[in-house]
Amino acid sequence: MKVKLPLSAISVVVLTPMFVLAAVQISGSGQDARSLNSEQWQHGKAGRIEGTWRVESTLRDCQTGAALATAPILNTFLAGGSMLSQASTSPALLSPGHGVWNHVGGRRFTNTVVLFQFNPANGMYAGTVTVKRNIDLDWNSDEFTSTDVGEAADPNGNVIGKRCATSAGRRLE
Repeated sequence: MKVKLPLSAISVVVLTPMFVLAAVQISGSGQDARSLNSEQWQHGKAGRIEGTWRVESTLRDCQTGAALATAPILNTFLAGGSMLSQASTSPALLSPGHGVWNHVGGRRFTNTVVLFQFNPANGMYAGTVTVKRNIDLDWNSDEFTSTDVGEAADPNGNVIGKRCATSAGRRLE
């Protein structure tokens, strides 16, 4: 069954999930990350992404980079490469995000998160949002930044929208 959403509902459904993930890439300071091997990053304090993070996500125009809106998010990166995400949006419109993360070297990580979206008019399943992120940790592994691109798809898997975001995260302590 195809669910038809009015344009205003599609805008809400496509924009809202992008708050779930995001950030700008910046370099940390301190010792050169290339001097540490992957195992040191995975198991030492330096380079550890595991844990819960308070994230401030800024939705941006993909063409101009102009900021459109900002929202808080919680991200939890689990040992072994899984993660969970919860945006400050209505759970009636967007499910918590479930995803995976990978260490790609130094203080850099990639992350993919999938969320279910729902029609605000009737609560019916309206498709998915898949967000792909590039994450950079600071030297102390207490903060991160990321650049994010999300695609919203209808229940049949047809892409209906794309959004960009940047985020800054601080480890929850």
